[in-house]
Amino acid sequence: MIRNIIWDFDGTLFDTYTAQSHLISKIMSREYAVTMPVSSIRRLTAISLGYAFQELARIARADEDGIRNHFVRSYTLVTPEEEFPFAHAVDICSAVSLTGGKNMINTHRGRERLILLLKHYDMQDLFTDFITADDDFPRKPDPASFYALLERNRIPAKETLVIGDRELDILGGKNARIPTFFFNSNSIDAARIESDYSGDTLKGVFPLISRRRGKDGRNLFRSKTVPGQA
Repeated sequence: MIRNIIWDFDGTLFDTYTAQSHLISKIMSREYAVTMPVSSIRRLTAISLGYAFQELARIARADEDGIRNHFVRSYTLVTPEEEFPFAHAVDICSAVSLTGGKNMINTHRGRERLILLLKHYDMQDLFTDFITADDDFPRKPDPASFYALLERNRIPAKETLVIGDRELDILGGKNARIPTFFFNSNSIDAARIESDYSGDTLKGVFPLISRRRGKDGRNLFRSKTVPGQA
């Protein structure tokens, strides 16, 4: 039985790619006179922001650092309402927490914006630990950050689930010998992703975690409605 979850953040716990893609589309049009469908940009950002900047610089015949700098400056104006948890994410985190399990985050994004978004959606108390870009760990799929979360929280790999939307998340979990769930939030061809479990929504996580009620009969699902969820 899965008791604990290690979440990736962007594209897994929170839908941030949509807002980022719209922002990049505006930057490319305004600064470089390049018009691209938001859907095309999202496919690039879903791989990584670094890859997106690299490809966009090639398309626009522009400086990659220049595009990145425009994005960093403009991203501070994106409101928390534009970046929101995926449907079922809050319920899953709540159920894990209320059964005595632990939710953790392992992400390549910085800690400051992550904390801001969790606080905005009243989710910060559902998490026991974070590893972010601000910490001194090799990037996924290196397993070092996953091992650290297991050790720091004193939890066994076999009772833990890694959830991610990219192959590097899944490979990182597998390299650490932790069961994995591939959340195909970007609707890619997932045939090559060798995950233990997978789904186009997070609903598939529910059967994997304990859904017991507490002794006081409390419902373990918060069923909190978050604007923007589908």
